[in-house]
Amino acid sequence: MYTIGQVARFLGVSRDTLKFYEEKGLVKPVQDKENGYRRYSLFDIDDVLTVNFYREIDVEIKQIQKLKNHGNLEEIESLLDKQEKK
Repeated sequence: MYTIGQVARFLGVSRDTLKFYEEKGLVKPVQDKENGYRRYSLFDIDDVLTVNFYREIDVEIKQIQKLKNHGNLEEIESLLDKQEKK
């Protein structure tokens, strides 16, 4: 498990970006009940990398949320095709 600071440094993103992704339900780190610190698993880090990939190809946050919550391979493929044609 990694702290928000460690993940921010590893991935080259700000803490605010990680908190924003959390607010939008795109990543769900465990929060320590005693001190409130966020702890990111390798799965959480993979989620952040996935969100960053979609953002780099200009996919909107709402679309990423939809894909994360209800997406299937066909939807993802369709989205990538649309983004490639831009």
